[in-house]
Amino acid sequence: MPTAPDLPNKIADWDQDKLDPSYAAYFLEAIKSTDGIIEWYDGKASKQGRSSRFIRITSILLVGIAALAPLTGDYVQSLLNWWTENKDIGKFDSAKLGYVALALPAIAVGYDNFFGHSTSWMRFRVTEAQLRRRRDKFLYDWAAWLAGLGGQPPADSESRKAMIAMQAQYIDDVRSLVENETRMWADRLQVNIVAFDRLNKFQR
Repeated sequence: MPTAPDLPNKIADWDQDKLDPSYAAYFLEAIKSTDGIIEWYDGKASKQGRSSRFIRITSILLVGIAALAPLTGDYVQSLLNWWTENKDIGKFDSAKLGYVALALPAIAVGYDNFFGHSTSWMRFRVTEAQLRRRRDKFLYDWAAWLAGLGGQPPADSESRKAMIAMQAQYIDDVRSLVENETRMWADRLQVNIVAFDRLNKFQR
């Protein structure tokens, strides 16, 4: 993810001739930083979404196979006899196929629950939406601040401080959203690890 914005930080940056470039730098760096974070969350959400859908769809299909196994035993036996040219391969046990087909979805869903593909997918999308909303609000707040200047650069320190405070609040809000998502991930992972260790009687 992007690092902290590279913003004007010297007295000379606030010379009258450099005011406009300084304000533009603050605005552009703030938007660039957020767009990079949004892009990161969008990519991660898409990846986790594909994994989640694959696991869930495969699990549903396997459960369906397990349910149909007792009904398809004779048919599968006929196919096996045909494939082996009627050689004696023994009786096909459809019950075993059903047990395997039921066990695999449980393993797949357990894997998903532990590593959090589905929950990460939802969490990333929610955070992405929150970031977009906060970015759009900043765009309108910035436009309102510029409109209040009447086309003139701010002539007093209070106006400049207000601009910097707006920037600082926006960056802090964005980082807080990212921090909150990371904390949710860490808390869930911790719970999963503790539950796994207890289930398997591992010493912590």
